[in-house]
Amino acid sequence: MIEMKSMQNITASIGGTPLERFVVQALFSMAKPGKKDQKISGPAWVNQRIHPAEHRQQLQIRSRLLGFEGAFAVPVSNWMIAPVGVRSTDLGKFLEWVGQHPDFEFRWKPGQLQEIEWHSTKYLKSGQIFNEIKKGKRTIYVCERGSQTGSGVPVEVWKKTSKGNFASPGWNGSVSEVGPLAAEASLLEIDQNLAALSIHDVPFEVDAVYLWVDGSDPKWLAKKRKHSTEAQSHGTSDSRFTSRNELYFSIATLLKNAPWINRIWLVTDGQTPDLGDLADRVTVIDHKKFIPKEFLPTFNSHVITAHLHRIQGLAENFLYLNDDILFGRPLLPSAWFDSHGRCLIRYTRTTLPGFSVADADVIHKARQHTVYSAIKGGLQISMRSIQHGPHPMRRSTMELMWNRFGDELTATSRNRFRTQDDLVPEWLHNFLAYETGDAVMGGKLTYSYIVLNAKSSLAKILNLAVRRPPSVVCLNDVSEIADSDRASEKITEYRLQKIAALLLKA
Repeated sequence: MIEMKSMQNITASIGGTPLERFVVQALFSMAKPGKKDQKISGPAWVNQRIHPAEHRQQLQIRSRLLGFEGAFAVPVSNWMIAPVGVRSTDLGKFLEWVGQHPDFEFRWKPGQLQEIEWHSTKYLKSGQIFNEIKKGKRTIYVCERGSQTGSGVPVEVWKKTSKGNFASPGWNGSVSEVGPLAAEASLLEIDQNLAALSIHDVPFEVDAVYLWVDGSDPKWLAKKRKHSTEAQSHGTSDSRFTSRNELYFSIATLLKNAPWINRIWLVTDGQTPDLGDLADRVTVIDHKKFIPKEFLPTFNSHVITAHLHRIQGLAENFLYLNDDILFGRPLLPSAWFDSHGRCLIRYTRTTLPGFSVADADVIHKARQHTVYSAIKGGLQISMRSIQHGPHPMRRSTMELMWNRFGDELTATSRNRFRTQDDLVPEWLHNFLAYETGDAVMGGKLTYSYIVLNAKSSLAKILNLAVRRPPSVVCLNDVSEIADSDRASEKITEYRLQKIAALLLKA
């Protein structure tokens, strides 16, 4: 197993050509953390990772802060860190009130930085600091005094408009402006019902499920080779199972940009990755726990995916992920599900080769086989490819899929490696979900596909350094690197780490 590198050393140069290292490092240094946030004020809660216990503590703090006469509840979704709103004209009084409160203290960033060093409210009311807070260039958090967890509530300063109203410093999805004497009671009523009643919000839990394998594990390799045929194919190639710690980076960007994810499942074949500080957020589950014994061992992702709905405790709505997916910007659950739980499916412009094409590869033939099976089952189909990213799926739809296509899925489950006769479960799931009304067509989601060992990847890395990252980045390695070609492998790993570091800094 490749040794896990700490995030402190993520930017270390471990490969790449001399020119690539020079150019990437130069542009990398230009991508300052929080650079865009300093220019554009926005909600303080967007990038915060939060646990349910911390959320409960924040709600308690928030309710007490509303005891200040000029404070009001900012209506937001229930998975967000709910801010307290303060009118710009009341900011000075609010700072004094909190500063004199025996239970509270100010921090710049709860749980990550020390509390604000101050001996009186004069510090926070000093010209420079006060103006930065008032203009939204600095965000202050109110935490329990002496709290070790650092769970805090952000304070949003609403600026006075030319009409005498007060406008939100950033988009919160519901209320953008309040009057000078806002009816706090009505705002609280909206706030308490927003998550359940708003058509824009997702009021249910969403899990994430990763399929992962360490292809360098000698024990696993021996088992794979035992069941492999002499004729190598896409389904048995070692490159399909290569691990470069993509999983760590994928989960890190997921938690950074989608803190609302309820539970992260990691499906493995008797393996446990070293996830360092992320381990406590991940539930590792072995194939034996949910895939029938008769289909094991399996090295076929189609088989594993087809049985995901059998995972005990898995949420009805979940995202099916591979470790080659990274998340580049804050995302809402509504990117993949609507408020009624329907999946939002995104198809690309790429179409499958015609059924008469003789040299279509295993991947395309398996998809064609899935389309053909769906047609025989009376489902509407698409010949367009599904965007290779997070796949929204429903357990109930998968159960129905087995009821209607059980024989074909059983046949697929007997294939230890990918074959052209496989059903592709996520494709079949989408066709069926569309028929039952459990899926609709999704809108645009910014996306970048980067082949790590291709020359074009360098330009895309540079693009990430100088522009706002896309919502989803897919990393791939389409060709197999020989064991002896360590220089090429180091370049590929170098590029992976640079991309991950850029996304985690953004």
